[in-house]
Order: sequence, then structure tokens, then C-alpha cells
Amino acid sequence: TKINLSPGCYTNPRGCSRWDNQTIIEENADAFDYILFIGNGNNDDMQNITNEIGKPVVFIDTFYEASTVCRFANMTYNNKEGCYGRSMIDIAKRIEELAIALGVDVDTDVIKADKAGACAAAQKFTDTMKIKQEEG
Repeated sequence: TKINLSPGCYTNPRGCSRWDNQTIIEENADAFDYILFIGNGNNDDMQNITNEIGKPVVFIDTFYEASTVCRFANMTYNNKEGCYGRSMIDIAKRIEELAIALGVDVDTDVIKADKAGACAAAQKFTDTMKIKQEEG
């Protein structure tokens, strides 16, 4: 069962860092085995909801690269100096790893074509930004 726990995120230009309404989670707790949280994360929110309904939160961090220098295991900040935000490609890879762990077949021609297109677009963007940087 898929339940969007943050429907307000689509209308918020800044996105969101938590679920919109904990009641949605509590009312539907029997319908799912875990909560997938793709975002910047806040350990208090994740721990509180796990304690409230007994369901774990699977967290894919979109904020920092995977490094204990940036965040501790409990998602609290360690040291922001030298920490770099994750790229969309890194986030997509983490989501793909989750899909594989859940048994989804990701070795299809459609997915391969999408990956190739994304990589080509990322390379074009990188090349363009390099030129613009050199131009000043």
C-alpha cells in the first residue's frame, strides 16, 4: 500500500521536511510495514513516529553525502564543514538499491534507456557549467 504522508509537499515550493499530518500515519498504520522517508530527515520525527506506531522508517538522505563527518548515525549533525549535498543521481541510486532490496526488477530496457538519458543530461549540464564558469 502506498500512502502519501505529505500531500502538501507538492504545493510547497520549498518542499517539506516532515509528514503533513501524523493522523494519516496513525489511521493507516495497519496498511504498511514501514515508512519510506526521502528527504533531509529529522531523527526526532522519525524516532517519534516509530515509537508511536511501531513501524520503522526507511530513510534516504537527500541532504548530505553518506559520511559520518556530516551526520551521526542518528541523523543529528556532526560537522557541516566540507559536507556536500547529494546529487539527484546519488539519490536515484539509493532509491534503486531499495527497489532491488524489495525485489523489483530494475534490469529492463526502459530503465536502462532512462539511466542513459539521465547520465547524458547530467554530463551536458556539467560541461555547460564548466564553460560558464570559465567565462566568469
